[in-house]
Amino acid sequence: MRTPESIVLVDMDGVMADFDGKVLQDLEDLYPHVPIPHPRNSFYIDDDMAPEHKPIVREIISKPGFFTQLGVIEGTHQGWELLLDAGYTPQICSAPLRKNPTCEQDKLAWLEEHFVPQFGHWVIDTAIITKDKASCSGLAIIEDRPEIKDAHRAEWKHVVFDRTYNQDARSPYRLDGWKDPFIIPLLRTIEQEVL
Repeated sequence: MRTPESIVLVDMDGVMADFDGKVLQDLEDLYPHVPIPHPRNSFYIDDDMAPEHKPIVREIISKPGFFTQLGVIEGTHQGWELLLDAGYTPQICSAPLRKNPTCEQDKLAWLEEHFVPQFGHWVIDTAIITKDKASCSGLAIIEDRPEIKDAHRAEWKHVVFDRTYNQDARSPYRLDGWKDPFIIPLLRTIEQEVL
């Protein structure tokens, strides 16, 4: 039974899909003269680039089909299984990249390839692709973005998916990847706080 209290919203890029890995691989393969930012300090990867290289990154991420080529972040499938076994329902809640003309359909195609075979078509049927994540219902949202727009009006709690660029996030909830042993205790704590 899906209720807002059992839904755990899950971002895609940087949480499930290896956005950075694809960008950095394309930079290495296609633009070997461009220095690779390390470590990443900004949520938007082009903000970590020298001004003259920003357009190259924007070109890479705006190419049709870009989002179908992302790898799966280690432990994601196991993390989803863990959520389901604990009685939660993971639900995709991902923002579209407006400058990429096929972003939304590519994200759904990525889910079709990597998640539907193991979890079923409901993953796509319930997926939400929106810029307004604050309007979505759920107990929590697992998200790498350090701050989510209008989070103060959301019913969910922001669980920060740990990355080098979100160390200053203000949320008290943080996961050290999908293999973090505290994922379920953390969600149980949130449940107790919102009751």
